[in-house]
Amino acid sequence: MFDGQAGRVTYDKKTLTYARKIFSQALADSERIDRAIRDAAAHWDFGRIGSIEKNILRAAIAELWFCPETPARVIIDEAVDLAKQYAGAEAGSFVNGVLDRVYKLTEQAGEQPPSTQTGHS
Repeated sequence: MFDGQAGRVTYDKKTLTYARKIFSQALADSERIDRAIRDAAAHWDFGRIGSIEKNILRAAIAELWFCPETPARVIIDEAVDLAKQYAGAEAGSFVNGVLDRVYKLTEQAGEQPPSTQTGHS
């Protein structure tokens, strides 16, 4: 699925490798990521969150959890920009709030996702 979509545009190998890592982690840890979205958006019905927003959140959370080389603020800002571009200004605010909460909850708990359990680092 990833390669079919990635083949539509030209990216350098490093960018494709990074994107594939995020995509793979988002799929491999989808239940935990969706649970984090539900927890962070407690006052929102998960089924009513738009698919664009959900997928931006899924990718950003996977990147937050499994790509420590990228600063959290950069990940969140890029996700907000994507949400604004593809789903509107209100979506940007929503994505910002959810990701900020997920980041803070993860930091407070001192948790790190089980990246070694999925075979990815």
